[in-house]
Amino acid sequence: MNGELKKCPFCGGKAKIYKSFDYVSKYRVECTKCWAHTPNYDKPKKHSKHGIGGQNR
Repeated sequence: MNGELKKCPFCGGKAKIYKSFDYVSKYRVECTKCWAHTPNYDKPKKHSKHGIGGQNR
């Protein structure tokens, strides 16, 4: 894994890490095209076994 996000599995759009507006100090991976997103995380998980933020499962 090279630390890059995969494209959205639903629409093929670009995924980005965003700070969540719902919670303080929470982050999520979100599609810039269809707005699908992962659950909120305490911090960006850059080196998890599932990829950045768990998006690359």
